Amino acid sequence: KKAFDGFQDDLIITSVSPWLKERGEGSLILGGKNHVTVMNGLETSTFYPHEAGEIREKLKIGNKKFVLYVTPSFSLDKNHVKGGYYFIELAKKMPEIIFCVVGADEKLSDLPENVINVGRVENQEALAKYYSAADATVILSRKETFSMILAESLCCGTPVVSFKAGGPESIAIDDFCGFAEYGDLKGIEEKLHNILFKDKDESISVIAHKKYDKSA
Repeated sequence: KKAFDGFQDDLIITSVSPWLKERGEGSLILGGKNHVTVMNGLETSTFYPHEAGEIREKLKIGNKKFVLYVTPSFSLDKNHVKGGYYFIELAKKMPEIIFCVVGADEKLSDLPENVINVGRVENQEALAKYYSAADATVILSRKETFSMILAESLCCGTPVVSFKAGGPESIAIDDFCGFAEYGDLKGIEEKLHNILFKDKDESISVIAHKKYDKSA
């Protein structure tokens, strides 16, 4: 605090989401400083709606409803920040839906029959294809400062259902996202049902590109 108090008006605290900016403004160390929000941007020439058939054929799921969960790490510990426990519990509640994990290094075993673990993919284009093939993406983290997963999914034309985790709800496009309180699996399940059984809105990616493109 002493160090930061030495700065005058030329210090600018930059946050990646409105939620994070609010947290900074309320902190004992950074409160009273000049705060701005500059959202993370992404490469929309990579994250756009791709043909879904390739991924659905690879996963051998045909026309079944398909929910995507992207995470850098996976744990069944209920207190793990990324929410793997809730993902598995959600899959158990919705056995008619295919749930797919992408990005986790861990070898996952004893998964419900409707859960597919892809592991890491080779590049961002491959990830964009998974987003595009899914009917919805879920984010089950306890806290996120922004959520590139939300932005990437929407840019690929796929709606998002998420726990309220700070950043995601503050940067979301409300018409294409649903939120429930952290730990409220029933709320997530209800919002997923509302999204999964209606056609995708073709305007999702167009609107998302305008909001999240790194050059915007």
